[in-house]
Amino acid sequence: MAAWWLTEVIPFAATALIPAAVFPMMGILKATDVAKQYFNDTLLLFFGSYLVAIAVQEWNLHKRIALRLLLISGHRGPKALILGFMLPTFLLSMWISNTATAALMIPIACALLDRIRNSVSSDQITQEIDLTRFSESVMGASPSVPSMDNIHLLDAERDGDSIHPSIQVYEHSSFDTLRRGGSKSGSSHGDGVVPESADMVDSPLNPVELDVDRSYETAVVIGIAYAASIGGTATLTGTGPNLLLSGMLAELFPNAPRLDFMSWFAFAFPLALVFLFLAWGVLCYHYGRTRVHVDMQAIQSQYEEMGNVTYEEKVVAAHFFALVILWFTRDPDFAPGWSNLFPFKSYISDATPCLAVAVSLFLIPSKRLKRPSKSSGRSSSHEYVAILDWEMTRDLPWDIFLLMGGGFALSAGFRESQLSSAIGNSLLHLKSLPAILILLVVSTVVCFLTELTSNVATTSIIVPILAGLAKSIKVHPLFLMIPATISCSYAFMLPVATPPNAIAFSTHRITIKQMMRSGIYLNLIGIVLLCLAMMTYGLSLFHIKLGSLPEWA
Repeated sequence: MAAWWLTEVIPFAATALIPAAVFPMMGILKATDVAKQYFNDTLLLFFGSYLVAIAVQEWNLHKRIALRLLLISGHRGPKALILGFMLPTFLLSMWISNTATAALMIPIACALLDRIRNSVSSDQITQEIDLTRFSESVMGASPSVPSMDNIHLLDAERDGDSIHPSIQVYEHSSFDTLRRGGSKSGSSHGDGVVPESADMVDSPLNPVELDVDRSYETAVVIGIAYAASIGGTATLTGTGPNLLLSGMLAELFPNAPRLDFMSWFAFAFPLALVFLFLAWGVLCYHYGRTRVHVDMQAIQSQYEEMGNVTYEEKVVAAHFFALVILWFTRDPDFAPGWSNLFPFKSYISDATPCLAVAVSLFLIPSKRLKRPSKSSGRSSSHEYVAILDWEMTRDLPWDIFLLMGGGFALSAGFRESQLSSAIGNSLLHLKSLPAILILLVVSTVVCFLTELTSNVATTSIIVPILAGLAKSIKVHPLFLMIPATISCSYAFMLPVATPPNAIAFSTHRITIKQMMRSGIYLNLIGIVLLCLAMMTYGLSLFHIKLGSLPEWA
C-alpha cells in the first residue's frame, strides 16, 4: 500500500480499499472489523466539521470575514497587506479545508494585484513629468533622463490590461531626494543641485522595470498558500493528518487518553501562530521590499457588493461559534466540562457536538426559496431552502474519507499482526541516540517526504511505524507521532506538495524556483519550531517523561 500511495499507481482512494479486500483473506482482521475502520468516530468528526464548513461557505460568511480583515490591514502599507491576506487565510483554514480557503483568498488577491500592476496612478504620472521638467531645467537635457514620449506612452497604457515590460518607471524616493535639494555628492547652486557627474546623483537615472511589482505579487500569492497549510495544523479538524493521528492513536493504543480538540489546540495553535509571523517575515525579506501603491478599491467594492449581514450569515455564525465553545468546554483539564452533565460522560466525544450542530443546520430554514423541481417545473412560494441542504453536500471529499479509512484499517492491521513492534525492534539501535536528535531526524524526513506524497497517505504510513519505534526505544509515542503528523503539513517547496501550493502556482505569479527558495527556509524553520515546541511546553502538556513509556503504551 505504501508503494502504491507513494507512486499513485491507482487513485489514492482505490488504494485505501486494499485492506478491506486483503486483510480478511489473509486472516489479519475479520471483514466486519475492517469495515468499522472506514467510518469510525474520528471520521464522523471530520464529516460533521465538513458539513458546518459547507454552510459557512454556502452563505459566504468566510468571504465577509476575509474581506473585512483585508480592509483593516490594507491601509497600513504593502507589507501589512501581505499579512492581511495571510491572517484571514490562517484563521479560516483552521475551520474549513485548506484547499477551499486558498481557492477563496487567491482570486481576491489576484483582483487586487491586477489593479496594482496594470495601473499607474495619476499622482505617479504627475511626479514623473515634474521630475523630468525639473531635471531638464537644472541639468539640461540628458540622454539618461526618460523622454516625455515614454511618459506619454505610459500614461496612454496605464488603464489597459497589461503594460509592456520594456516600459520603465522610476522610484519616487529618488525624486524626493532631488526635490529637497539633496545629493550624494556635489554642491548646491541656487535652488537646484549641480552634480559632479550624472552617476553621482540620487536621481531616477537608474530605471526600475515595471515588472518589479512581480516580486510583491509572489509574496502575496505564496503567502496565502503557506498560511493555509500552517493554519490547518492549528486545530484537530483543520486538516486530515491531525484527525488521522487522533484515530490511529485510539486504534494503536486503545487505553491511551483521547487526543481531543482542546489538547491539540493548546499545543498546535501557539506553534502555528508563531510560524505564521515568521513566514510573513521571510516573505517580506525575500519579496516584500518593492515599493507599490496599494489601491484597496477592489476589496472595498467586493465588500460593499455583499451588502449588510444577512439572516443566514447570522445563523451560521451563531452555530459556528457555539460549536467552537462546545469543543473547548466539553472536558477541559482545568474545570468540569458540560459532558459531566450527562450520566455517561465517556460516551461523548468531539464528534457529538459537531454532529448536533450540523443536524440543527438542516432543520433551520433560510430565506431563499427552493429551486423549481424538475418534475413540476415550479416551487411552492412557501418552500424555503434550509441553512444546510443535502444538495450543498454534493462535493464532499469522499476520496479523503476513504483514504483516512484506509489509514485506520492499516493501523489496525499493524496492531493485530504485531508488524509495528517488529519494525520498532529492527530500529532498536536508535535507542542510544538523544531524544531530541531522534525527534529532529523524524521531523526532517517526514517534512521532505511529504513534498512528493499526499500528507494523509504519509501520515497513514509513518504513524504506525513510529508507534512501534517508540515502544522499542522506550519513548512516549506522542513525542514522535505528533511532530511527525504536523510535519506532514509542512510542505512548502513544490506545487505538487499541497493543493494550496498548486492553486498559487496556477496563477503564474510565482515560479518553481521562487517557491523552492522560500519553501526550503520555511521547511527548516518549521522543523526547528516544532522540535522546540515539543521539547518545551509539549512535554508538560502531554505528560511526557523522556526515557519512559506511559502505562497505556
